[in-house]
Amino acid sequence: MVNKLNRRGFLKGTAMTGLGAMFPYVLPGSAIGKNGMVAPSNRIVMGAIGVGSMGQGDLNGFLNKQEVQFVAVCDVDTSHAAQAKKMVDD
Repeated sequence: MVNKLNRRGFLKGTAMTGLGAMFPYVLPGSAIGKNGMVAPSNRIVMGAIGVGSMGQGDLNGFLNKQEVQFVAVCDVDTSHAAQAKKMVDD
């Protein structure tokens, strides 16, 4: 007998194992273009998923570009997500 996995079963299973606890951090309004940033029509709006060591390196590469705006970061590891959020907030 072959056990078929459907989307509902997968989502239910991941929620049960704790993988469903992957919630993004939403950044404050200061990250959305206040305080003299580039006009919204001239910005690239980004979010980052998976912000461990490599992801934080990528994130850092974009943070120094004035035309890029990060609005969310997300990682299964809450310490990685919190550290990336702090990078964006700073």
